[in-house]
Amino acid sequence: MNHVIEHVINIPNVLVELNRILKPNGKIWITTPHYTDVNSYTDCTHIYHLTSQSFNRFTQPSLENIFTQEFCYIWLKSFGRRCGYENFLNNNCERPEINKRLVKWEKFKSHLFRGDEMRFVLRKNKY
Repeated sequence: MNHVIEHVINIPNVLVELNRILKPNGKIWITTPHYTDVNSYTDCTHIYHLTSQSFNRFTQPSLENIFTQEFCYIWLKSFGRRCGYENFLNNNCERPEINKRLVKWEKFKSHLFRGDEMRFVLRKNKY
């Protein structure tokens, strides 16, 4: 789903349907603008402005838990990339459940080091 999810009216219904049609352990790749990217707001067809935590409802054991988030990588605008902050921020992108840097960045520094694009990989849980 390359720059599709931000245009969808009902994201939970889309994710439930993707879960239904995916094979067990099937993966979905989702790419979307980060909410601090100006392009997230200049396209009038964008319904949602997403963060690194937007899919937690579907990946956390205490909630719906239909997917496991395997990957979350956030590309930064040129300033954050040039000073090396993007590498620091995404150091644990392969283990998103332990990457607390993304949460802290979005709370405190995302307007200084603006996001560009986010990529998620969600894997369907087995049931």
